[in-house]
Amino acid sequence: MRKFFNLLVLLFVIFLTSLGFAQLCNTDVDCTPRGPGFECNTNNQCEWQPPIGIPAPDFGIEETHYMYQLGDGEDCTTNPEKCYDFGNGLEPYKDAGNGPYTHYVDNSGDCDDGSDGTVDNPRCEIPRNLEAGSVVEVHGGPYTTTSKYVLVTANGNLDHPVFLRGVNKNYMPIISIPLRFAGSHLILEYLDIDGGNINLHENQAQDFIAIRYSELHNHTRHAILMDGSRDIVIYNNYIHHYGDWQLPYESDIHGAEIASADRVWMVDNHISYMQGDGIQTYGGNPRYLYIGRNEINNNRENAIDIKVGENIIISENSMHDYIRSTGAVRLNDEGILDNIWVIYNDIYKNMYGINTYGTTFPAYIIGNKIHDFDGPAIRGGGAGPIVNNVIYNVERGIEEENSQIINNIISQVSNFHIENNVDLRNNLLWQNGNPVTIHGTASCIDCIEADPLFIDPDNNNFKLSESSPAIDTGIESDVYAEFESLYRIDIRVDFDGNPRPQGTGWDIGAFEADETVSCVSTEQLLEYIDQWNQGSVSMPYLINRIATWKTGC
Repeated sequence: MRKFFNLLVLLFVIFLTSLGFAQLCNTDVDCTPRGPGFECNTNNQCEWQPPIGIPAPDFGIEETHYMYQLGDGEDCTTNPEKCYDFGNGLEPYKDAGNGPYTHYVDNSGDCDDGSDGTVDNPRCEIPRNLEAGSVVEVHGGPYTTTSKYVLVTANGNLDHPVFLRGVNKNYMPIISIPLRFAGSHLILEYLDIDGGNINLHENQAQDFIAIRYSELHNHTRHAILMDGSRDIVIYNNYIHHYGDWQLPYESDIHGAEIASADRVWMVDNHISYMQGDGIQTYGGNPRYLYIGRNEINNNRENAIDIKVGENIIISENSMHDYIRSTGAVRLNDEGILDNIWVIYNDIYKNMYGINTYGTTFPAYIIGNKIHDFDGPAIRGGGAGPIVNNVIYNVERGIEEENSQIINNIISQVSNFHIENNVDLRNNLLWQNGNPVTIHGTASCIDCIEADPLFIDPDNNNFKLSESSPAIDTGIESDVYAEFESLYRIDIRVDFDGNPRPQGTGWDIGAFEADETVSCVSTEQLLEYIDQWNQGSVSMPYLINRIATWKTGC
């Protein structure tokens, strides 16, 4: 009987966690229902961890509508912040089994817009003006309109945000309306935007808006437009099929178009099958854009197209299957561009990897995996420094004439490895024992021509085996200190987020090998010395093994 009771308690906790209410955890797995990026912290609470180099937003990811639920022993006198004025003074929030609400909307049966709505007497339409603390629970659909768009204004604040929401991932109301939003501190979640889109328009001031846990699809304009917006979070949405991605010509229909906007987080989304780009900046002067940990694939143009902007960090995205575009990442020069960082991304199966052709600014390209396609990994003339990347099985490696190129592994290219006339240092180049190819006048200082000894490159595992000559033979580039001085975040890590260095020096490539060795026997040491004599391991690597040699191992 006790085991059965414990099982019921466990199932109840799992259920609450799936709703985003219970936050206690023992391992990261307990945080999975909260969404990607949530991990169990030292206080046993689920906390969202941003991608490498990206700060966490002040609002929009961790809040839930359960913040308005009274606990045991609480009431509206002792906890007025958890109560709402329905017209007769503060009262507890209503609850139909899906958490607190103030407005209940359901157009699937009898309904009436004469009140805020309840389960028994729901509203027919989403209310247009929402006071601080409002929670609009939406059922039914589809919701349509004969107007050009519907404008919803939220008057929330940090302590009393407004929620406009469906129930959960399994019960999302269909919204077939072009939506505009104005105001502040609004969270939209669990909505199926089918045949509609979201426009954060310059004519309506808005800040602290979050769009999350939703699906946006099937429209002929951009899925999300941001112009004149501030502090916008787009988290954990599936955005797809805007326009026709299979047409033979390009059209500017994007997953997100960011014009004049400051502090925008596009994180943990899946964006695919756009007739244009996954994400594009255009016009105005967008600043402090954080594009992180998204999967962006199979769009007609590019995954990310940066035409204008300052302080843009593109981190930990997976970008693949761009066979008709000018680059998974396209960096243009159609306005002010400064401090563009392309870091720790996985870029594969494309016509081009990172395309900076025509730009006149130095884009920083650090720690990426760029692999497996018939085109150049990095192409242009406006990139650099290019540091600690892995480039494998491509047609051309780095085609940048004036870049600082340091600590990269470039292996298995069918044309040339590097084109450069300036600064080449501590790179590892390999072509299956055949000569490597460098175009340009620069000599490669302290470079290595050897097999990098990846663990399993055919299955995209570019970590270094323990005998790799890339171990401890790199140097620390100044770009890491520059990033820290700009953003107060230390990105001295590898592709997996492990601190650098692990041994006596930096490793070349995107991964830092785990050099933890408790004991090296005499027989093993002799093998390492023999490998060093053959040139298959570096001197720093051998010194590390000598330091852990014990005769009694």
